Amino acid sequence: ESLLLTSLADVPADAAAVVIAGPTRPFLEGEIAALARYVERGGAVFVAIDPRAQTNLYALLQGFGVSLGDDVVVDRRLAVIGQATTPIAQEYDPEHAITKVLHDPTLFPMVRSVELDPAVAADFSVLVKTGDESWAERDLDAWRESGRAEYTASDLLGPVPIAVAGTPRVASADAAATAEKKPGRLVVFGDSDFATNEYLDALHNRDLFLNSINWLAGEVESISVRPNVSRASTFEMSEDEFRFLQYLSLLVVPEAIAVLGVLVWWSRRTGKV
Repeated sequence: ESLLLTSLADVPADAAAVVIAGPTRPFLEGEIAALARYVERGGAVFVAIDPRAQTNLYALLQGFGVSLGDDVVVDRRLAVIGQATTPIAQEYDPEHAITKVLHDPTLFPMVRSVELDPAVAADFSVLVKTGDESWAERDLDAWRESGRAEYTASDLLGPVPIAVAGTPRVASADAAATAEKKPGRLVVFGDSDFATNEYLDALHNRDLFLNSINWLAGEVESISVRPNVSRASTFEMSEDEFRFLQYLSLLVVPEAIAVLGVLVWWSRRTGKV
């Protein structure tokens, strides 16, 4: 169901999880306070914020120990062909319930980095990272002016964390009351497009998204890798795979056919065939 927090004092008590996908506007102070109280009393929140989104949720997330970089992940090797800003990720946390069943890649069009405050690292897990040769480009203004991104010392070198999950710490004067509370749960992604209709069925995006929601809602038994359904066949290639196929089809195969043809012709000419 949709949730209009501006008309409510708090998130409804029966909400299994709150999903904030691709926010593009500032939230009112009352809305942010309601979300904070919801997490403090054991609520679960899924947040996916695209690069340079004009929202004010950053302070709320930083209060939980999660920071989103003002950057865009670039990967010229492990990405959709011709789209270095659509990296293919296949490094997951093998211990976390959301990702321990995932072994196949997922796709993220225009994703930003998501980092953890070292003070809360024990309470959170980095769910997904991009490839070893990727980086988070942080000089976005220069990139926009020049049209070309290059890694510099100011950028974040890969593997770049792009999704985290954990249980935020809740400060309380009553330690006993805090211990009795059900811990809140938080999942943060640096991209919302991966779960839209256009990309949900790409690679294993659907599994990653639904597993995240199931974990937040406490339905761990529903976490799985779902069977493939019949749909139009698609194949996403990385830059290396495309170059290999290009080399094979334009150079190796034609030359092999030509050489074979010459050998057959010569054999027949000399009477050996």
